[in-house]
Amino acid sequence: MWKIQGICLLILIASSLVSSSIPPRETREDFKPLSNRITPKKLSDEKSTINYRLPNNTRPLHYDIHLTTHVHESKFEFEGHVIVKFELKSAPLNEITLHMKKINNLIVKLLDSNKNLLASNLDFDTDNVTDFLTIKTQSSLTIGQNYYLEFDYDSELRDDNLGFYKSSYVNEQNEIVWLATTQFESVEARSAFPCWDEPNIRAPFKIQITHGENYKAISNMPEKLPTPSGIQGYVTTEFEESFSIQTYLVAFIISDFKNNLDDSKPIKQRVFAKSQSIEAGDGDVGLKYGQEILTKLAEYLQVPYFDGKLSKMDQFAMPDFDAGAMENFGLVTYREEYLLHNKSVDTTKQKENVLTIVSHEFAHMYFGDLVCPQWWNYLWLNEGFATLYEFYLVSLVYESDRLMDSFLLNVVHPVLEVDGNPQRPMSYYVEEPDDIDDLFDWIAYEKAGSVLRMMQNAIGDNTWRKGLKYYLTERIFNDATPSDLHANLQKAVNEDGLEAPDIDKAMLLWENQAGYPLITVSLSEENLTFTQERFLYDLPETASEGLWYVPINYISASDSEITTTKADLWMNEQKKTLLRKSAPKNWNKDDWIIVNLQQGYYYRVNYDNKLWMSLTEQLNSCHDKIDLRNRGQLIDDSFNLARAGIVQYDIPFGIIKYLKNEIDYVPWQSAYGSILLLNRLLSGLNVHTKYQKFIRNLVEPFYTRIGNEVVENEHKFKRYSRTIAYNLACRFEHESCLQETKSKVEEESLHPDLQEAIYSNGLRNVDKKVYEDVIAKMLNSKYQAERTLLIRALASTQNEELLPLLLELGVSNEPKLRLQEKYRIFSAIPNGGAVGAKVAMKFVEENYKKLNNISSSLTSSILNNIAPLISSEEPIKQFNQLLDILVTEKVISESRKESFLKIVNSTKEWQDKHVKNIEEWLDLNGSTVNFISAVVLTFSFVIKLLL
Repeated sequence: MWKIQGICLLILIASSLVSSSIPPRETREDFKPLSNRITPKKLSDEKSTINYRLPNNTRPLHYDIHLTTHVHESKFEFEGHVIVKFELKSAPLNEITLHMKKINNLIVKLLDSNKNLLASNLDFDTDNVTDFLTIKTQSSLTIGQNYYLEFDYDSELRDDNLGFYKSSYVNEQNEIVWLATTQFESVEARSAFPCWDEPNIRAPFKIQITHGENYKAISNMPEKLPTPSGIQGYVTTEFEESFSIQTYLVAFIISDFKNNLDDSKPIKQRVFAKSQSIEAGDGDVGLKYGQEILTKLAEYLQVPYFDGKLSKMDQFAMPDFDAGAMENFGLVTYREEYLLHNKSVDTTKQKENVLTIVSHEFAHMYFGDLVCPQWWNYLWLNEGFATLYEFYLVSLVYESDRLMDSFLLNVVHPVLEVDGNPQRPMSYYVEEPDDIDDLFDWIAYEKAGSVLRMMQNAIGDNTWRKGLKYYLTERIFNDATPSDLHANLQKAVNEDGLEAPDIDKAMLLWENQAGYPLITVSLSEENLTFTQERFLYDLPETASEGLWYVPINYISASDSEITTTKADLWMNEQKKTLLRKSAPKNWNKDDWIIVNLQQGYYYRVNYDNKLWMSLTEQLNSCHDKIDLRNRGQLIDDSFNLARAGIVQYDIPFGIIKYLKNEIDYVPWQSAYGSILLLNRLLSGLNVHTKYQKFIRNLVEPFYTRIGNEVVENEHKFKRYSRTIAYNLACRFEHESCLQETKSKVEEESLHPDLQEAIYSNGLRNVDKKVYEDVIAKMLNSKYQAERTLLIRALASTQNEELLPLLLELGVSNEPKLRLQEKYRIFSAIPNGGAVGAKVAMKFVEENYKKLNNISSSLTSSILNNIAPLISSEEPIKQFNQLLDILVTEKVISESRKESFLKIVNSTKEWQDKHVKNIEEWLDLNGSTVNFISAVVLTFSFVIKLLL
């Protein structure tokens, strides 16, 4: 069995679906902390006329960096002295171009290869668009020669969590304590020191930092003992010289943080955090996981950690960190809640998050750090592998905990939804920094991870792992393109004698085409037929057909054992493939067929009507005969096929009737999002009461069986299932659930794994005092994970007088609330459903100026969140009026207004198309979800087998 990560609530930003008539899900905050995940944007095919790439005529050979910081005195200026050795690669020239921004009082000197001064106080030009620093050398430099540039400058620590920036925390004495830290990915190293700031340009670094004697400086490489600096109260920490690395992976931190230590293995590991966190043991879990994961990585890939050139790994828990976590080699940084774990307040889910995030970042030590992409268009070579091994590595360390089931639920299912309205392919070339940042999206992470997992399954892990070893050793300390990966996988495939298509041809189609296939399966007496086409929620007039190299595997009712997830056959850019009855796996004309075993491949599957009927009968009679991952797949695929208009809703409704007998987390989580989406889409219509009764009858046995108490040593999946059971039962008006959660809200001794369910549902209808008490509990909590949970729960209230208390907190100057928590408050608005939308509209109208003071894009983000929640006549009218005001006040553009209205209109279009079919099905079947229907289905199925 595999291990489950914490439930990762799906974020499907409504703007990704504005081109579609398919209504989007409500926006949910993304607690998958790999980065600030964004929904893929429709990037323009019109390329900028500005060249953001450095001229390829010089290259750094070595950086010597000395920075002096005064952050210990609450002073935010810093001084820099940098010497860069570089080579002239092409024709003689009299200017040198590199990157720099936000640097003041720059003085530049040029020295020859023996460090003799050639020119001082050189002239230079700066370009604030490209961040180019162009230095005039006064005389031509000689090709093939090495030179030195010497820079002296000063600057200020930034306050936007980028570059070299300041952060703070409040200590036990209620004093503000400052620290200085870095976040350079993707183009921010240039704001700390002049450099060649591109991912394919590497050089060794020698770093020294002068800082307050009561602070500690750490960096990527091991530090030496601090020495006197010549400035009273200051010392200088020098670090070992690094191997050749990219600028965006350089990191250094100056703080008064403490650390724990594990030096029992060859790679010494430390976790740094606030002293009270270290003393409480909150860093112990991250330290333990770090050792386990790094050991397993080197064992699995058969490549030593940085080829044996680095003997330490530090992890640092940041009070303020927008990125979530960052894979700086030898010094990984995290937002506190993603590294620290306090067992008395944190949930099992949060502990799992720590484990998988550590795994993600450590996987980057190989994929991204040891070998990096040639340019950002191949970002998925970093993030796709890290997303896959975030789960896969943990499944190797903790084999019984079902982490690859979690990969299916938290990665594959969500990105199939995002990529159903494809915006860009995995490989996509951009240069402008804002466009580079936009590439850190679901496509680079989840889609790439899913495609890589598909190839791993198709050729088998042994061959896959061999190919990765070849890839890493061939490109070690260098950059790579997808072709380098393809060639080394092909080498492994050839050595192992596998029957597979040309790896380069096959993978290029997945990397360079947006979207993914829909495989339709039909069965006759003699043939099993597979047809492929591009899956789309809404078919545009100019849609390209799209064909892929698609691995296919399958089982049948007559041959239902799953022995491997390797491909049985490949569709090689074929529209249709037929298997004759003589194929290795047997089937009969009345069998059910399952394609995409354990959902190991990246596509959706549709079946002919007869096959859907056979699958439905099997699930409702003896569901255990179908693998639980495929049960989840059938639920997820059928709901999304119905959403796209490819099948009617009677298909998914017929399938989920079996859930009354289901106890496993995977199928329930697979159904959870679609059940809630339909609840919103049907809200306010006559059919809504029938739908609520249908779901309430489904969930009641599950809610009863799962129990309302956490049992020691029970599987984590059961704890996650309990949250789903509570949420569905309460959301669908199960009286016992509503009463229980409301009564428990004020209990002091709630188990952490019950808090999400109790608070989110119990706070829906409480009085003002209870609500204010929970706000106070959130503000006074020292634990970020608990604060996050309570913010989400507070947003769930159905009391229109209480929700403004939370929203007003988001625009206040409350010193206990961090900036990232203000964003979190507004991203949680959808938890309140239609009530949340109504209150938020009024709040935006009255407070848009305050919202803009926090961020110029915050108002638009809120509108994005609430647009999917608006479906009835009066809220639509209010939303239109709000948009008109915001356009007049120039808060949003006319085009943004139209995109929001398109989201709202898509709900009405969906209702016109589907409600009649849903109501007819519910009238015929909605009240029959009971034991008798199960008996009838079982009896009919047995008779069918006997005939």
